[in-house]
Amino acid sequence: MKNKIINSGTNVLILALFLGLIGGISADLLLRFYWWQDLSGVTTSSGELNLSSGLYGRSNVVIQDPKKVVVNQDLKVQETINAANDSLIGFFKKLPEITDANQTFDKSHYYDLTKPEFTGLALTADGWIMVAGKKVNAKFPLDDYVAVGKDKKVYSLDQVVEYKKQDLGLLHLAAVNNLLVKNLLAAENLSVGQMLLAVNWNNDATLNSIVSLPKKYQVFKSSDRLTETIILDETIDARFKGSWLFGLGGDLVALIDDELQVAPVANMNSALYSFLKTKQFTTPFLGVNYISLSNLVLASAATDSAGKSGAVVAPDESKTAVVKSSPAEIAGIKAGDIIISVDNIEINNEHDLGTTIQSYHPGDTITVKFLRSGAILSADIKLGELK
Repeated sequence: MKNKIINSGTNVLILALFLGLIGGISADLLLRFYWWQDLSGVTTSSGELNLSSGLYGRSNVVIQDPKKVVVNQDLKVQETINAANDSLIGFFKKLPEITDANQTFDKSHYYDLTKPEFTGLALTADGWIMVAGKKVNAKFPLDDYVAVGKDKKVYSLDQVVEYKKQDLGLLHLAAVNNLLVKNLLAAENLSVGQMLLAVNWNNDATLNSIVSLPKKYQVFKSSDRLTETIILDETIDARFKGSWLFGLGGDLVALIDDELQVAPVANMNSALYSFLKTKQFTTPFLGVNYISLSNLVLASAATDSAGKSGAVVAPDESKTAVVKSSPAEIAGIKAGDIIISVDNIEINNEHDLGTTIQSYHPGDTITVKFLRSGAILSADIKLGELK
């Protein structure tokens, strides 16, 4: 009798273990099914899996090297494409107006929305459109073209302006006051690893990421010039010539020119602001060349009086540290001074001097603190302008 009880208990235990094993396998398979249902097919070269949605909610967990798979960014990507479409404008060779309402159908009388001559992006609600590349210059024949929005509205053109420093043209649509525009991303919001989405007129889209911001690693820098391009992980396809790169928050980050070079709009923010205000392209002018201490480590820390951050005013390849008659020279800035802050914004690896200066406008007055012979000095400087 005792042996029967033992055998019966053993059988129950084995059955329980067997059922538990089956249940565990089933749960694992079910979990894997729903897990992979929640994954998108978007890949990155970062080798990380970002679990910021799906089963993990907002936990923002990151798993290293999961075969270049990124969790469910589909919705965010589609939202960005839709938002971009709201601001895209196509330009077409003007067709003659049809006066005979009874005329038979003729495709040549219609603008083929799949084949614009070039495209642009709304800069202002009242009709200014940015066009990347060299398609638009000061001699652009306004009367030969029309603009068409994604909503199929047709606009005439009445003004053209060329910004030669960035291969950027501006065209103005007549009698418009309700275009949807995008925020222009500031330079301080650019970062290596940032995901960007290229979008063109035909709704082609591709994800990419920033791998290098060249300005950050240059030895000699100017307070008055920003880098012309940023470097992406993947080569941009030719379909995206003259189109735009957006952050997944919908902000405009960069334009793609005729050579597929990527120019951050942060380089143009000040000039565009100046144009909209004064109808001239100008940028702020301080007038110093410098070396960022954030990129340097002194061999002997015991003699390091300069510190680990700031911008040392130093001669560039042309032997100029402070530009003659510049606002910096007038304020008394000299070679060897270490600029440590601008309006209490510390100059460091996160806030480069040139990027900081270019976030201002010509005519702004800034307070610059700098280190000279161990003493901290301060100067109020009115920024000049470069045209």
